[in-house]
Amino acid sequence: MPSQYTLCITKKCEACDAPMLVKPSRVARTRFCSRPCHTAAVAARRITVICRRCGIPFTVHPARAAAIYCGSDCHKRGLTITVACSQCGKAISRKPSEIAKGRKPYCGLTCRDAGVTTHGNTRSGIKSAEYGIWLGIKSRCRNPNNSEYRNYGGRGIAMSDAWADSFALFLADAGERPSPAYSIDRIDNSGNYEAGNVRWATRSEQNSHKRTNRLVTYGSETHCLSEWASLLGIQRHVLQHRLDRGWSIDRAFETPVAFTSRSRVTCQPSASTSAAI
Repeated sequence: MPSQYTLCITKKCEACDAPMLVKPSRVARTRFCSRPCHTAAVAARRITVICRRCGIPFTVHPARAAAIYCGSDCHKRGLTITVACSQCGKAISRKPSEIAKGRKPYCGLTCRDAGVTTHGNTRSGIKSAEYGIWLGIKSRCRNPNNSEYRNYGGRGIAMSDAWADSFALFLADAGERPSPAYSIDRIDNSGNYEAGNVRWATRSEQNSHKRTNRLVTYGSETHCLSEWASLLGIQRHVLQHRLDRGWSIDRAFETPVAFTSRSRVTCQPSASTSAAI
């Protein structure tokens, strides 16, 4: 039986010219006799370039001859220029692209807050609740890509141009939110977001003010069923059930509710119904 070396082919290492045995199937891709020879050959082919950021020379593979930074630190910083802080005048480094976009350079958060604050509701990049609500109104009314646009801008609900152009004016007209339990609400559901037509309301107040609510007039007052339930002391679903069965508003609102031993709600018949029975 032939030895494992009998079928090998002798080939010279491209780095040290030392003979080595290579299997016929690996002749084309075997070029070096050892890892040190491979490392030395790769290092010999490397070329030297100058870092554009720090000016230090470094070596790269010929395929990466276009490399301009020597390391990750220089790559992150990139090519910068020296400018003065817009607030205090301190010399700082900034990318030319930031200056070209018209951004004012600031040396820190203190100078930035002092330089960009116009209404006092944004501090250190954190927006106030009122500012977020203002952005939400503008997006719902003017951005067709907003998921709620069909219920606002698509339905003809608009935000006044004065409010859209100035958050400070919106805040002056609407005032600050009383507490996190409140959100913005329109007094007239068919009206726009404008001065005189908005208020801060709780979730329950907004639920009773939806355009889909069933409004019922009893006597000289008009309320939704939830409000009538609170005023009459009768559960909303009882009033809803009575009206859906065709009861008149007077009968549905004036008939008392009787409770059985199993706490099931029953509707007591009116006097006229009892007499007929």
